[in-house]
Amino acid sequence: MDEAITMKVRSNTAVPSLASAIFRHLKVGTNVELIAIGAGATNQAAKGIARASSFAGAEGYSIATKVGFTSVDIELEDDIITKTGLRFRLELS
Repeated sequence: MDEAITMKVRSNTAVPSLASAIFRHLKVGTNVELIAIGAGATNQAAKGIARASSFAGAEGYSIATKVGFTSVDIELEDDIITKTGLRFRLELS
């Protein structure tokens, strides 16, 4: 499975929608990467992974997760700032 989709998670991301999207992509063979910047976004990502894991478990699968840091450049009006966030790499096992 070399194909991957990247999803940016925000603090107001709906957990049920995120979990469904994660599991739907994993089930068809696409790896998933979540990027979360900030505590609220990280919280939503973790809850989305937990919920997707329960969907996977109900069908006899499990989700393997690797967590690491990532840097994201954010373009402002006249400046570019770099923020550090978490990257969650998910695959079905």
